Amino acid sequence: MKRVVLLVTGQTEKALGASLQRVFPNVEFVVRQPWIGFTSNPLPEKPLLKCLGNAPGETHLEKLIELLVGEVAPGRKNEKPADMVILVDDLELCNVGWPERATEHVRTAVRAYVEHHPWENAASRD
Repeated sequence: MKRVVLLVTGQTEKALGASLQRVFPNVEFVVRQPWIGFTSNPLPEKPLLKCLGNAPGETHLEKLIELLVGEVAPGRKNEKPADMVILVDDLELCNVGWPERATEHVRTAVRAYVEHHPWENAASRD
């Protein structure tokens, strides 16, 4: 059975797993709710990331991406890696004017994480 992890950042999004399970009964949906989101404050035009050198410390987005990538990374101790991870973070009103900015921030953060993380080997990185 395929395993999909939903990484949700709020209470309302938690119900998504049960709803999807009804529509896709042959898929196991696991809902994880980290304590962090990244759209609660206005997003700057360019992502601020410690690993890119333009943020003084690790940002909420970087912590969220670390959790996201960790769900599919090989070598998980307690369970097999997910077949897919879906990040669900609602776009707060302060960012409603530029939804594409949130998507670009996630894309940039994932790429930066994969490039800068000290992977065990090239296969793990790939």
